[in-house]
Amino acid sequence: EIYKLSLQDVLPIYSRQQDAYNHAIQAEKDLITAHPTIMDKNQIDQAIENSKQASKDLHGSNKLSEDKKEASEQLQNLNSLTNGQKDTILNHIFSAPTRSQVGEKIASAKQLNNTMKALRDSIADNNDILQSSKYFNEDSEQ
Repeated sequence: EIYKLSLQDVLPIYSRQQDAYNHAIQAEKDLITAHPTIMDKNQIDQAIENSKQASKDLHGSNKLSEDKKEASEQLQNLNSLTNGQKDTILNHIFSAPTRSQVGEKIASAKQLNNTMKALRDSIADNNDILQSSKYFNEDSEQ
């Protein structure tokens, strides 16, 4: 459910990029259908550049959304993190504006997961030591 809510937050951004792409394509069509006697090369070049950039932004948005979804799935498999840690990291992932920042967030989450696992293992080892005969038979004067 957290993923669905977060994805809903991302959809309006994608929609704006779709609108920008559609607008750039429509501007090219309008330029062609205007049939001016003499067409300004700079105007044509600008229309082409605008549609290329809008297409690139749209594709980048798709990749960013895919990366966020994949990072969210990876996060759920990090079993040494608490639910609170996962929620916080998930919010950071879905608020990341670039693919590289999404990658950084999941890499940090994996490092934290490893640290949390080491901490839990250390606590478990300590409990084993406290229950061992070496601990009970240790001379307190040493």
